[in-house]
Amino acid sequence: MRKHGLRLVGWTAFLEKCSRAPCKQAPNGNVLGAEYATLAISFEATAKTLSQTYSVVDGTWPCSAATGLTCTRARQQHPAMLRAQKHWLPVVLWMGFIFAMSTSLGTAENTSRFIEPLLRWLMPHSPPETIAFAHFLIRKCGHFSEYAVLALLLWRAAGITLKPSSPTGILRVAGVALLVATAYAATDEFHQCFVPGRTPSLGDVLIDASGALAALAVVTLWRGRRRQAGCKEDPACHAPG
Repeated sequence: MRKHGLRLVGWTAFLEKCSRAPCKQAPNGNVLGAEYATLAISFEATAKTLSQTYSVVDGTWPCSAATGLTCTRARQQHPAMLRAQKHWLPVVLWMGFIFAMSTSLGTAENTSRFIEPLLRWLMPHSPPETIAFAHFLIRKCGHFSEYAVLALLLWRAAGITLKPSSPTGILRVAGVALLVATAYAATDEFHQCFVPGRTPSLGDVLIDASGALAALAVVTLWRGRRRQAGCKEDPACHAPG
């Protein structure tokens, strides 16, 4: 749209130039200055309308009385929306990965195809029962780590969105991340009711929630220590907010 507006502006300048003395006479001798001037005015009005209407289409909201937004406010809001989408996109992608692993792709039979040969190579003299138990532990650690990562991504995205400025706010963000991660773990196990070869387990939900809680506890303590270190030099940060 902006390119079309620039082209119209260029045509306007050309027609205005041709409406002056050097271009008033056409090759066939007809006087076209008045026609050129009329076209120039029409193009100028159209170009002005396009520049006002579409100058923010490629990066911001349309500016009109119907939206109730000024162009300046629109330009400020749209980048903020893009930043929010960018920070929440890793959360959505990781949730998709967890969902894919809760399908038949993540069955014990499938994971044993590459985990157990690796375990046999690492522990060549171990009996099959030990290999099977190690495989079981790796799968449960996978549950723990999957939801630890999810909780950290949720904590990061929620923190950027909510912008907590006090210890209470930081704990609130961690609580939101833990709640969402635990709820997703429950729905993930429920989804396995409909997947052949998968069995839902309350124990897995507890492992998932434990992973999320552990990750959030570590990052919240780390954030609190950083805040305390910064507050030693800036007492204003103790103000409620």
